[in-house]
Amino acid sequence: MLLRKTRSWGNIERMCGSEPPVEGAAPRVDLAEVIRAVSSWDADGSDAVLVDRIGLLERLKSCCAAAQAVLTHALVASQTADGAARQVRPELTRRSVAAQVGWARRDSRHRGGRLVGLAGALVTEMPCMLAALRSGVTSERRAMLVVDQFACLTPSDRRRADALIAADLPTLGDVSASSRAAGIACRLDVEAVLGKVRGAVSDRHVSIRPAPDTMTRLSALLPVAQGVAVYAALRSSADTAVGTGDGRSRGQLMADDLVSRVTGQIVSGCDPYGVPRYGPTGGQADPPAGSPVDADSAAPSDPGSGVCTVEAGGSGGLQLNLIMTDRTLLGGDDEPAHLTGYGPIPAPLARALVLGHADTATRTWVRRLYTDPTTGQLIAMDSRQRLFPAGAQRFLIARDQLCRTPWCDAPIRHIDHIAPHARGGPTSLDNGQGLCAACNLSKQAPGWRNTIDPPASNNDGTINLTTPTGHTYPSHPPGPPTSPPWPDISYLETRLARIVLEFA
Repeated sequence: MLLRKTRSWGNIERMCGSEPPVEGAAPRVDLAEVIRAVSSWDADGSDAVLVDRIGLLERLKSCCAAAQAVLTHALVASQTADGAARQVRPELTRRSVAAQVGWARRDSRHRGGRLVGLAGALVTEMPCMLAALRSGVTSERRAMLVVDQFACLTPSDRRRADALIAADLPTLGDVSASSRAAGIACRLDVEAVLGKVRGAVSDRHVSIRPAPDTMTRLSALLPVAQGVAVYAALRSSADTAVGTGDGRSRGQLMADDLVSRVTGQIVSGCDPYGVPRYGPTGGQADPPAGSPVDADSAAPSDPGSGVCTVEAGGSGGLQLNLIMTDRTLLGGDDEPAHLTGYGPIPAPLARALVLGHADTATRTWVRRLYTDPTTGQLIAMDSRQRLFPAGAQRFLIARDQLCRTPWCDAPIRHIDHIAPHARGGPTSLDNGQGLCAACNLSKQAPGWRNTIDPPASNNDGTINLTTPTGHTYPSHPPGPPTSPPWPDISYLETRLARIVLEFA
């Protein structure tokens, strides 16, 4: 039995190799035998061995997804040729293939259609992504998210985009992969992305579908500025209620506040069966507007290093935080901006949100951040506070963008000490990181460690997370928007830039 299992593991390892299969060659192993072997495995071995096997099986899933893409594309080609010979309408052929693929994978035809599109993009235009799937460094879902972001590009630009994102795929989670792909698409063809944005706006809608246990899922597809603003308003209101001692969870508060705002009836909770209770909200309040910052700090005084965050707020309820370079803000570059809570957005859209295309009552402030001219990482704020006050928290959230745990991609909820404060870790920006609540709690378990490489060997802020089984995973901070240095400008041009920022 042990010999058979060892041989099976060896077969799995060979299948998960990075070499693409030779066209027309026979399979190196009997897949049916592999399925039987996997289904009969026992959970034997040390914890470290179990983790290694779980990782190996994940690589196998990705390798299978790559093989499915190749086979799907071959099926599409064969079915399309057969349909043309029979003079079948192409649309019918496409629907037929989508259904066959979906059902073969025990999924819907709609899902099958998406998988057909994914296969075509991977096999014909994105060889790097296909190779990443074969080698197991990314997942099929992540590939789907990237392909969706590249869908508006021309085939030649998709090949360029594929090459640009290839090196980053092993370290990206679902949200960060989609975000990175969106940024690349903006850089390659901003007009195509804007065309996609304009087309998507017409698809805005609200939908409802059933959920388990007599619940429903209400969804709204909104333009990015509206969606982020609605969520921020609900989140801020819930945070205020939590601070006043309301017994509901943050999610319950946001849900009840949404119903109150839409229906006009104040919902203060629900009974165990979902019947709403009406009455006082327990201290919920409108979200506060942003705070202005000294305008002098917004001027581009250090050519080439300017990155600013734009906080837009006002009586219209719009609360947006944009991170962009000074050149993007002033129209000197089309480097994508980063909208906190969403990800990269095209530079023209960011400028439109800041410079008057939002609600006329909206006020705008500019906060200056700095980047290291060599690495492009955010390294300091104008304020030099060493504790974790509100300003330092905003800086760490702007720097990390999402939970720093590899592949998590959840929103930041806690500002955490990398080296624990209880063990002498300093409360400083260099020792701070943004984590979601679940990751911050899980790292408290025995055997988890966070370490930072010495500055001499690592200057990009990488954090190494070690698990109880001894596996170490690096966490790299995302890079902020960067633009080429400003050309030498006169004193008059500098003053004009200050005036534009002050009256934005």
